[in-house]
Amino acid sequence: MPDVMSRTTPNMKPSMNSDQWIHELARNEVTLDAQALLKGDSPSSPSQAIEEGTVDFLSDFRSLVQEYTRIFNSFSDGGKKFQEIKVFGMAQNPLEFMIFRNGVKLLVTHPAVGMIHIAYQRHNAQGVVSSAPEIGFPETIEIVAHLSTFGVVQWTSRGERVEVETLARFFFGQFVRATREQKKLKSNQQALLQHIKTLLQDQGIEL
Repeated sequence: MPDVMSRTTPNMKPSMNSDQWIHELARNEVTLDAQALLKGDSPSSPSQAIEEGTVDFLSDFRSLVQEYTRIFNSFSDGGKKFQEIKVFGMAQNPLEFMIFRNGVKLLVTHPAVGMIHIAYQRHNAQGVVSSAPEIGFPETIEIVAHLSTFGVVQWTSRGERVEVETLARFFFGQFVRATREQKKLKSNQQALLQHIKTLLQDQGIEL
């Protein structure tokens, strides 16, 4: 199994807010390098812009999930209070990753330029893999990149525009709830629960 990814800094800034491009533009202007100026003055091809945008989006997504995982696990008391979440990289593609807990994986994959898939899988004790529909989890979600008129890469899912932070927060929260262990009630708690149900049923209320 791949190594758990290294922790990211809490002050991760999404690449969409980066001003690296203007530093590069200024350096090209100062050096008067013909190739650099040509590169700086010529807009990237749409496919190149989307490819770069895909790298930025996945990097930001992974960094946010790693930070959420670090904070979430800090409350587990070393796994004593609840099962911790683990984040792993994918050997096939360094941009891809998955989060894992209680036999369930949330896979974030990159099947093509400008396309990201987010899907659940469950592994049982025999190693058999069950897909999302078989275990009651959401279907695979497809996130697709589009290049705006002004050369900005925008991401949509089912026709709705999405931001990386909103997406990371939504899927992390959904994953936590979906992989939460059902704790067994103690015998006295079960008896009390049954007593409450009986009293409610006498009042015509069904749980």
